[in-house]
Amino acid sequence: MPPLAADRVRQSRSVTLGFSIVLGILLGVAIVWAGTMWWRSDRPAQAREVAGGTVDVGFLQHMAQHHDQAVVMAGIVAGRASPQITALATQITHNQLLEVGEMRGWLKMWQRPLLPQTSSMAWMNTGQGQSWTPDQAYARLCSGSGGMPGMATSAELNRLRAASGKSLDILFLQLMLRHHLSAISMARFADRNAETPMIASAATLMAREQSEEAATIRTLLRQADAEPLPFPEIEIEVTRPPR
Repeated sequence: MPPLAADRVRQSRSVTLGFSIVLGILLGVAIVWAGTMWWRSDRPAQAREVAGGTVDVGFLQHMAQHHDQAVVMAGIVAGRASPQITALATQITHNQLLEVGEMRGWLKMWQRPLLPQTSSMAWMNTGQGQSWTPDQAYARLCSGSGGMPGMATSAELNRLRAASGKSLDILFLQLMLRHHLSAISMARFADRNAETPMIASAATLMAREQSEEAATIRTLLRQADAEPLPFPEIEIEVTRPPR
């Protein structure tokens, strides 16, 4: 490709990527505002009467922050990855921005900080299901990592920014799968231990949606002859005790 044409392609991609990022930010702000307005309506009146317990607030703060990084990773590959991976990244961005708006809407309604005040996941120690082995396993995993496990490091994000072609696709899938597995474990923990039924229901939905996306990511990795990154999966679907 002639140098001038290559420059035009790069400029076009930069403009597209920049527009996507700005659009994503504006969408995120709009969703948070919409979530707040929804919570001020009559529909969730019963939830406004509940202050939100330790597990509720801890889950909302940390899961929203966890979602923030997923949106960042999806934004990094937007317009640079293959069409199939770009479509997946767009889907993840859409789903997680909606959930972030909902979660921070709850926090604003309860007048709680939108971000966790510490990286510690100490809120899990107050869970009511701590006698259940999977809950204990996830609590130990978080305690051992000093925060949310499965998060991409700064070095990994820089590798993602520098990657291209098939390497970009594979690295994105690997990082996002590990990220999803961590979120699934956290959501299932909240499903079992949240004090507010509406938070537990939201956590159940998040776990289901991310499990479906994780299955898609595994399929794409197999098609690319690539292996997932190591992550201790916590199986808790079997013998689920009654709520």
